[in-house]
Amino acid sequence: MAHVGLGRAIAKIWKGKPAPVDYVVLWRVMRNLSDRQEITVTDDMWFSPSQLASMCHRAYALAAYLDKPVTKEFDVTSRWRMDLGTGGHAVAQDLWVGPTKMLLGGWRCPACSKVHGLDPDDSPVYWRGGMRREKVTLKYAEPLPDVCRFCGFRPSSAARFSFVEPLLYDEFYQVSGKCDGFLHPSIDAYEVVDFKFTGSLYHVRLRPYIQHVIQLSWYMWMARVYRGRIIYIDRTAKNFRDAWVEHSVEFDDYFMDSERRMLNDLRNCIKERQIYGEEYRKNPRFPVCRYGGKSPYGGPCECVAIEASGQGHGH
Repeated sequence: MAHVGLGRAIAKIWKGKPAPVDYVVLWRVMRNLSDRQEITVTDDMWFSPSQLASMCHRAYALAAYLDKPVTKEFDVTSRWRMDLGTGGHAVAQDLWVGPTKMLLGGWRCPACSKVHGLDPDDSPVYWRGGMRREKVTLKYAEPLPDVCRFCGFRPSSAARFSFVEPLLYDEFYQVSGKCDGFLHPSIDAYEVVDFKFTGSLYHVRLRPYIQHVIQLSWYMWMARVYRGRIIYIDRTAKNFRDAWVEHSVEFDDYFMDSERRMLNDLRNCIKERQIYGEEYRKNPRFPVCRYGGKSPYGGPCECVAIEASGQGHGH
């Protein structure tokens, strides 16, 4: 009788009409999702591996020369993809790979908020616009705990430890970033893992994207770990087995040396402009566009637009 009464009540509310469709929340969210960032280029700025993996060094050198910021715009679709990837990382780390005990990093207790795997060395390290003292490193990274050694909490389906990504950094090259964790698949091996969420595995079944190899190479080099693994996960797949592709990546010192030289060339270009001033303006030197003027994501490279904007500045 209770169910019949509920059905009658609902029918009375709608009077046989379909429920009205109202997107007031959607429109408000969409207006709030787009973002625009302006990066001021200086010779002492820090970079992240994800930034170095896809950036055009020539664009940054031109921006410094023209006193223009590098502009990054994120539309609603870009934010949709990035935020789904962020949520997917938490699922992969906390719920999928973490419980296998293969994934090493930090683990935050939901009861007391203490982090397992923290490095006791609390010397400040630059990350995301500021100095951070609390960090997880490979030396102290650990697998998912069975119990919190600080408060005795035991995880359940209702509350679990959350993964804290290790921070990797190099103060000489001024590069820092958090990797997705370390894998410990066997007793004598470590790997740096990088999860990538995508809408299709078609283009990565045979080999990973070069930008992702560059990013992973920086992580491996800073961690002094000479093997990495890129795991692509298709967020649209219907079956778990069909959603997963792995690529093992060996560290290539020659390749990484080339990446470090490009970063050094960029910093030297910026410094020469500051040191020599007008003399440098008469004979400026810029890195070559690694993409040949075409963005790896389609369309012209960002250096093309920045260079075009400076044509009236004697360039």
